[in-house]
Amino acid sequence: MYAQFGDEGLVQKSGALMANWAIQDSGGSANILIATISLFPILVAEADAFEAELAANCADCTVQTLDHTLDDLIQGKVPGLVSDRLQADPSINYVFFTFGDNPGGVSAALAEVGLLDQVTLFGQDFNTADLQEIIDGTHAVWSSQPKAYAGWLAIDAAARLSLGMELTEEREAAALPIVLIEDGAKAQEIIDIGGDWAPEGMADAFKALWGVG
Repeated sequence: MYAQFGDEGLVQKSGALMANWAIQDSGGSANILIATISLFPILVAEADAFEAELAANCADCTVQTLDHTLDDLIQGKVPGLVSDRLQADPSINYVFFTFGDNPGGVSAALAEVGLLDQVTLFGQDFNTADLQEIIDGTHAVWSSQPKAYAGWLAIDAAARLSLGMELTEEREAAALPIVLIEDGAKAQEIIDIGGDWAPEGMADAFKALWGVG
């Protein structure tokens, strides 16, 4: 394997970034539940980075983990599991989701039992449903994982390898650029273009680099 983009380096960066967002948003008083699936090493790396950053920068913050299964997600059990944990521990005021498909139905379930106003919901690697939650005001913030940009990087790597060049910036490029989406108008803009954020001028920059029109 010559190159990989959006791997452990990205989620470690995004995990730390999201922890710092929660620290700032809460004024240093975040009691966070991480909803994740530890079956996947990439999500373990993300959660570990999140917890390490929280511990380093917020003495009064706490974190605990809701480690559910893939079957729980497929069978629609995550909303109930989150709701049960919040009822068992009312001190939880933030829920962090380690990937975009995880919180489906959670805000609606919490609203039904009067718990939605108790917590701030946020996560890493949004999908269009998460963006709609931002628009609706039920989720606070989601970070990007720009998939189209990763594809352009892969083509660039292939082009360089075809010319016998070394991929000297591969590890740096693997930690893809990240933006935080908090604004409903920006979320709608991303939905309107297909649901994937990319750096402005991405295609033109790559084409200029390659010397093509």
